Amino acid sequence: MSVDAPSLPVDVLPRPRGRALLLAAGTLWLPCLVPMVFGMLSTTGNAPSMFTMLLPLMPGMLLPMLLRLDGLAFVVTAAVPALLLFAGVYFAARSLPRRTLYFVQVPVIALCVLQAVVVAAHVNA
Repeated sequence: MSVDAPSLPVDVLPRPRGRALLLAAGTLWLPCLVPMVFGMLSTTGNAPSMFTMLLPLMPGMLLPMLLRLDGLAFVVTAAVPALLLFAGVYFAARSLPRRTLYFVQVPVIALCVLQAVVVAAHVNA
């Protein structure tokens, strides 16, 4: 009589839409909270509130900051890359296996942390 080894959970592909949306949102916006969690924002003035208002655009803010844009051009130039990153991570989360998805998430997380730290330094100045 043989005993079968317990089977490991299999990653079901394509993932449900809700799970892929959570993975994409978590990949883009949770790393943006690093400056708030580690106290990189000054508590005086309006730095925390300004940083929080910019949070939805944070994943795409490096380009408009480098180009020194302001107003509507800043918002559009920050929103387009953020939405493209979100769509890319969403479709990757929907179709790629978990271990392959890590290779997509890690560079995006690093980019988002970098942008959040740059924005925090700019808001504090």
